[in-house]
Formats: sequence, C-alpha cells, structure tokens
Amino acid sequence: MKKGVYLLGIVVLFVLSACSSGVSEKDLMKNDWKVAVGDETPSMVLAFTEKTMTFTPYMDEDEDYGEFGDELISSIQITMDYKLSGNTLHVTNEDMAIDNKIKLTKKGDGYKLVNTSKDSSKEFETLNDAVLTPYDKKSDDSSSEKAADSSTEESTKEKTKQTTETSESSEAENAPADSVAKATIEDDTVKLTITKVDFFQNMPSYTKDKGLVVVYYTIENTGTENFEPLMKVLDYLYVTEEDDVSKDSLAFGGHLFSYKLFDKLDANSRLNIKPGAKIDGVVDFAITGDDKDITVSVGDELLFSVSGENSIASETFTSADVAKAFKKNANTKPK
Repeated sequence: MKKGVYLLGIVVLFVLSACSSGVSEKDLMKNDWKVAVGDETPSMVLAFTEKTMTFTPYMDEDEDYGEFGDELISSIQITMDYKLSGNTLHVTNEDMAIDNKIKLTKKGDGYKLVNTSKDSSKEFETLNDAVLTPYDKKSDDSSSEKAADSSTEESTKEKTKQTTETSESSEAENAPADSVAKATIEDDTVKLTITKVDFFQNMPSYTKDKGLVVVYYTIENTGTENFEPLMKVLDYLYVTEEDDVSKDSLAFGGHLFSYKLFDKLDANSRLNIKPGAKIDGVVDFAITGDDKDITVSVGDELLFSVSGENSIASETFTSADVAKAFKKNANTKPK
C-alpha cells in the first residue's frame, strides 16, 4: 500500500506538470509509453491519438498495493489535449487549468522531457528527469510471468491472443495493422483509426446486458458530404463473443450516454461532421454472455459488419483479459 501511495503521488505530479511525449503525431501514436523519473520504476503509461493524450498509472503485477490502493490507482484515467510544434508539445486541459509546454529530446528508443515553462517550481524541475520509453505490454507481462512462475493463474491472465489478417482486396489501400488498436482504414470518404479497446461491467438498470466492449477511435471526413461518425464506424467493425460451445456476434450497445466518463466522446460520435473535419469518438457493443473470449475485428469490405470476413486486423481478448479490465474499470458506473 505504501508503494501505491508513492505511485499515486507521482501521477499527481505528472498532472500538475502536464507531461507528454513525441516528435510527430505518428511517432506519438505508434507506441504506448512508460514514464519514469530518473532510475525509479515507471509511474504511468501514456497513450496518444492525433489530438489527445491519455494516461493511467503503471501497475507492477508483482506489487501488492492492497485492496483499497489497487482500486484507487486503477480508477485514475486523465485525458488532455495537445498540439505539436517541432519537438515541443503544448499540453492543455481547461477543466484542470493545465497549460504547459514540454520539449522532447531523443534518448534511445524514447524521449527525455525538458520543461520550457516559466514556472520554476520544484514540481517542474523534477519533470526534467522524466524519460519516456516504449511500453511493450506483451514483453512486460512476460517478465512478470517469469518473476511469478509459481502462479499459473496469474500467467494466464496476462496472455492476450493477437492475430492479424490482411485482405488481398484491400491490401493496396490499407497497410496491415499489428493489432486492432493500431488499425487504420482510409478511402475516398473516411480515414478511421482505432485507438483503444476496453471493457466495462457496471451496466444501467434498464438492461440485462452483462457488460460493454468500448472501442475508441479517431475519424476524419475525407469525402464531400457530411456524415455521422457513429453510423460510419459501425460499418467497419465486427465484434464476437466465444467459448468452447458457441460463437455469437455482438450488437451495437448504445449505452454510453448513461456514463459521465463518455459524455464528450459519445456526443462527438453523434455529430454531423463536415468534409475535412476530424473528431475523437467512441462506440460500444453489448456483452451478453459470461466468461467468454471477445474478438474485435476491423475491415472495409462490403457488409463487413455482418460477415466479419477478410479483416485487416483482428484481436482476441481472453475471458481472463476481460475480467481484468472489468476490475480495472470497476469505479466507472452509470449516472
């Protein structure tokens, strides 16, 4: 628990300092980033879209934070806007009164952060020692498994099955993605990038659904007519739940309006955006079964949302992965 309190302090420090990373938007988006100050254990993980950055605490699987500490740390998720100019990030969050500039210098596979704000407080001075390194979750999980090889159950929870399928018919237009979270589709009407997949268990009282698959995305209107992002995105997604007995496709949930966490992104998804406009949005699929693996696939063929055939990227999350995400997001509840 003491370790958990220290980690939480580092996270709060990072909020005050408005920390960020990258040289170009593509550089920022190609990895999630571990954040460490000096030789300390990483304090958080950063993930980027083309306009926003979201960070959550880095949780060491071998560390016991205690029940309260685990729930508290897992509930932290903060999103900020950023603009990139050269190697300087201008990070803002109006609700948190954050307006700060961070200069990035290359260091190995990552970046060292140098504060360029006029504020000379000790918090900003500490930020100068922060370093970003690529966060390879599979690699980090493997290290944790070696350190805890006596626990077969924990090892199983850390395994995520990832498969990538490339459609020959769309290969010339869409580069194969390593995972759903990096999948991009681009044609003469839309540029769509999936940025994140997450799972939530607490449901509104009006439904009997067991949980939600939530897909985060960035979409740009590259065509000549307005469109509603939500309806457009659904054409490119196919989600299923499966166990040893059955496999079923999941329907659009439409529950996100019930959660304060998704107010802005859900509203964005329902806008009628103009040609050239770009927004960050979110869409949900309703989980109907218990303890099932869930597969999220992305594709651009006609009627892909019905058949799921010839995907450009597909990622399977085991029932253990889903249960772990449920626990992490336990504090996200309907209004």
